Amino acid sequence: KVKAPALKLAEARANRQRIDWASYAAPVPRSPGVQRFADYPLTELLAYIDWMPFFNAWEFAGKFPDLLTDPTVGEAASNLYADARRMLDQIVSERWLTCQAVIGLFPANAVGDDIEIYADETRAEVLMTWHGLRQQHERPAGKPHYCLADFVAGKDSGVADYVGAFAVTA
Repeated sequence: KVKAPALKLAEARANRQRIDWASYAAPVPRSPGVQRFADYPLTELLAYIDWMPFFNAWEFAGKFPDLLTDPTVGEAASNLYADARRMLDQIVSERWLTCQAVIGLFPANAVGDDIEIYADETRAEVLMTWHGLRQQHERPAGKPHYCLADFVAGKDSGVADYVGAFAVTA
């Protein structure tokens, strides 16, 4: 059975997130366009690891790093963490993985539920359009029906805004 949206699209659009763009000045990217990162040093990434999914997968209750000193699971969690850190050290030292990334920062503006991405600051040529989907499920009173385009200044606002995208692999 196909589940139909709770609201008609026009109703959801009427309840979109509203932002006062008149007082907004978008930060201009220092390096617009596409930037590539080949063989990015893994040692620089280690400090950014979110350990909570790791401990959740092992069904440890609590928050990292507090669970390492928890009276009930602290010893087991600490041993697991030490094993994981040793393996990470080996992955880095023996170069089991290489990390690659690409990011792009582009001039853009919203047009309805879509986002136009421009070739350059003149905003004359549309490189591509990201077509947005608006939430159409029931929402509590006073809560908007979001679409990604709500968070990019509209073309008709006169504000020069930007969007970014990235992909990372190891």
